[in-house]
Amino acid sequence: MARIFMSYNRESEAMARSLVEDLESMAILAWFDQDLSGGQPWWHQILATIRESDVFLFVMDPYSLNSNACKKELNYAADLGKPVLPVLVADGVSMALLPPELTEIHLSITGKQDRATALSWPKALNSLPAPKPLPDPLPPLPDVPVSYLGGLTRKIDSSASLSYEEQSGPGNRFEKKHERARGC
Repeated sequence: MARIFMSYNRESEAMARSLVEDLESMAILAWFDQDLSGGQPWWHQILATIRESDVFLFVMDPYSLNSNACKKELNYAADLGKPVLPVLVADGVSMALLPPELTEIHLSITGKQDRATALSWPKALNSLPAPKPLPDPLPPLPDVPVSYLGGLTRKIDSSASLSYEEQSGPGNRFEKKHERARGC
């Protein structure tokens, strides 16, 4: 039985849960990180589970395609040679702009739970290549995906004063927004 790792964005958690229920109703094991919290231990568990999986299922919607964590998971799975099954679950995805790992085989589920959708799972899974052994040595581990907001929060909460350069530097989105508005 295939062990499936499910990559999704938190905005799509309800759809991910629904997909897991569909798979489990067909006795297919699917894992997603609903019980984990962020930080280094969370990320190491994610990467270990990707390594242990037979299939990397990517819940494809605009949220996951723009998610730093989902991109890192996808790249790591590709580096490991895992078969990737993109599952299109929402409108608003430009198929022409997808990374190569998401263009070859995909399953389209737009939220309806019907007989055709249920029958499409085995066909999609059977169309994937067999999982390969892990590469030796393993590829480098991707860094923990952190939001740039964490660094900003640390600076704001610190007792040290921010220099003019830190306040107006390249990471200052407010300044960039106003530059664009002024035509700079």
